Amino acid sequence: MPSATLPSLRTQAQRQSALPDAPTLRQNFSQASANMPFRPHTFDPFFAAVAQARTAPLTPEQTLPPPFALRVDSMLMNTGKHWTVLAPLTAPVQLPPGIQLVDLNHESTELLKIFQSDSCKLAGIGSLAILAVLLAGLRSPSRVAAVAAPLAAAVIVTAALLTLDGHKLSIFMVVGFLLIVAVGSNYCLFFSRPEHDGEKRQRAAGAILLANLCTVSAYGLMSFSRIPVLHDIGITVAIGTFLSLFFGAALSTPAAA
Repeated sequence: MPSATLPSLRTQAQRQSALPDAPTLRQNFSQASANMPFRPHTFDPFFAAVAQARTAPLTPEQTLPPPFALRVDSMLMNTGKHWTVLAPLTAPVQLPPGIQLVDLNHESTELLKIFQSDSCKLAGIGSLAILAVLLAGLRSPSRVAAVAAPLAAAVIVTAALLTLDGHKLSIFMVVGFLLIVAVGSNYCLFFSRPEHDGEKRQRAAGAILLANLCTVSAYGLMSFSRIPVLHDIGITVAIGTFLSLFFGAALSTPAAA
């Protein structure tokens, strides 16, 4: 506890007042050391130290040496309304009423499971919402299937590539899947749309390819980040959007291709 390094001024004063005066200390010591083989004057430095401690000024926090002050400050947090004490434990203790122990490893693992469950659930709802928008706009289940099939293939292959070396999918990768569906649907819509003007379609295809390269390069740069959220989203979206373009073109009708 912080009080082990810096007792309160009240505790310091109580301990200081408990020190006996010089005559009482020497009398008690003489009784305790009777018939013991100690040389005379061996404990004179001890008597001098006690006498000095009886009149020494108390030690407030401001006068602590830097190493002790750093230790105390690292264990105390002032929120403005109350103080929070961070006390490291080295062995099981009998806790007084009102104190709870928190297993940070267990709690963080459970919190991560909740985040993963929520992210998968919301990503699924988001994908269904995108399909509903496509159905409302295209008004044809077959055309929606033609758009959704390349997206599903892109997501599945991306997930397979990300887990190829034994890694697990993170929450941020699940978010990246939703971005793949959102961005890739534009490419798949282009390839599913009949266009009789070959020149116009060629210009549009060039614009789609340029947009895809910009997306892949931007998110590809993010994949080199050491920050997990940027790395996971970057590598997921970079791979997935490229595959969306590839599968959109590969699975389109011969006329559109």
